[in-house]
Amino acid sequence: MKFTDLKSDEQLFLFTRIEEQSKKVHGESLSSIEAAINYLFLTNAGGAVATLSLLAATEGKNDKIGPFWALVFFCVGVGLVGVVKSFRVSYFAKCSKSWGIESPRFLAGEISWEDLNAKYETAAKEPTWPYVVGYSSFLCLVAGAAIGFYLLKSAI
Repeated sequence: MKFTDLKSDEQLFLFTRIEEQSKKVHGESLSSIEAAINYLFLTNAGGAVATLSLLAATEGKNDKIGPFWALVFFCVGVGLVGVVKSFRVSYFAKCSKSWGIESPRFLAGEISWEDLNAKYETAAKEPTWPYVVGYSSFLCLVAGAAIGFYLLKSAI
């Protein structure tokens, strides 16, 4: 059903729904960007501090391979988080753009409500690879921390 074919109270309801959805998608986009920046900063700083602490604790010992691998895992984990967060930012931008393009077409009577929602669902379809990458990042964090704890324990 097209927007122009609806009664005025139905038009008001759908217009309100479109406005709410636009605000929601935009809010999620901004939230995603902010979370990415915060998380990357904290992860990067935490990994660097942990590695520097580990290097200080093992100063004078010949074995630097352990701290090297801990640092590698932390860096790979941070990189993977960056990939996921970058995807999320572009994903929400794509959703917002799709909604912003298609909702005026609906309001102009060019497409139906069903078409509007179908186009948004197509744009909002999310692949599973970002979840795999995100969990891999977490595993890198666990591996780096485990190496660090093991080396710290053996240094004490």
